[in-house]
Amino acid sequence: MTKDYKAAYRYARAFFLMMKEKSRAAEANEELQGVCDFSNTHPEFARLLLAPALSDEEKFELIENLLSGGENPVSNGTKNFIKLLVKKNRFNLFGKIVESYRRFFNLDRGVEEVTLAVPLAVSGEQESRLISVLEKKLGKKIVLSTRIEPGLLGGMVLYTRNQVIDGSFQGKLKELKQKLISAGRDK
Repeated sequence: MTKDYKAAYRYARAFFLMMKEKSRAAEANEELQGVCDFSNTHPEFARLLLAPALSDEEKFELIENLLSGGENPVSNGTKNFIKLLVKKNRFNLFGKIVESYRRFFNLDRGVEEVTLAVPLAVSGEQESRLISVLEKKLGKKIVLSTRIEPGLLGGMVLYTRNQVIDGSFQGKLKELKQKLISAGRDK
């Protein structure tokens, strides 16, 4: 785990525990994701919050102006958290913090995030069947995200929080190769 990831993890954990104590963890999860989406679609927002030429007060004013109004105003708790990140020069970790917060939030609710890597898109019916099988096997509610990896010749690879299930053709070929090598050593 890199130093930045550890810092992001600590900030996310502290904010999650504080918001959970206030029974606002779900609201904060949505707000953080909304600010992250806004920051991704408006990269100038992040650039300004990271700009050394602007004072903290100017950055705080920008946060207030952009995140207070509109269709989805952000709560004071979340705005204050973002201001803390700016003050501590940690806004560069914002994406990792949001990702870590979401993981804490999902774990607390008994939800497992699973990434499916496949060479071609899968149908909604195939996704539904896979989710159903995984929920029975893992005993948790599953949130599945799919990633297309054309380099996979076939099959699929599942990534959970703490394991990788490799059902790809490449994985099966590697496994077969290891067995053949091991069998050759045993003679």
